[in-house]
Amino acid sequence: MLRARKIQIDTGAPIESAGYARRPHCLSVPPMAAAPVVLVVDDDPSVRQVLVGALQMDGMTVVDAGGGQEALRILQHDPTICILVADIMMPGITGVTLVEEAAKLRPDVKAILATAYSPSDLVQAPKSVMTKPFRIAELCANIRALCATS
Repeated sequence: MLRARKIQIDTGAPIESAGYARRPHCLSVPPMAAAPVVLVVDDDPSVRQVLVGALQMDGMTVVDAGGGQEALRILQHDPTICILVADIMMPGITGVTLVEEAAKLRPDVKAILATAYSPSDLVQAPKSVMTKPFRIAELCANIRALCATS
C-alpha cells in the first residue's frame, strides 16, 4: 500500500509526495515554446521527488539522478538536457565538481546549484546558486531565464 507523505516547502503548502495532488505556483513566467529538459541531481530521494514532480507540473521534462556519477552518465547519453539542477553537498562528487565535469562533457548545459549554506560560506561560489529553502516558483523562473539566454 502506497501512503503519501506530506512535504512542506517554504510556502507552507503541502504537496503530496505520491501523486502531487496540489499544483505549486510556478506559472508566474509565461510558458516557453519548447519545454526545457532538466536534470535534477540530489542524494535525498524525497527532495528529488518533490523537485521532479513540481518541475513536471510546470511543463518541464525532467530526468533525475541520485548522485554525481549517475548524472555524468546521463549527460553523456542524453543530448536533450539543457539545465542541470544539483545539490552542492552530496557524497562522492559535490555539486560544484559535477558542474565542472558536466561543462567538460557538455559546455552547452547550464547549471543551478542548491545549498542550505550561505553562498558566502562557500570557498568557490558558483554563479547560479539558490539557498534552501527556496520557492518552487523561483526555481521555475530561474530555469526559464537560463533557457532564454541560450
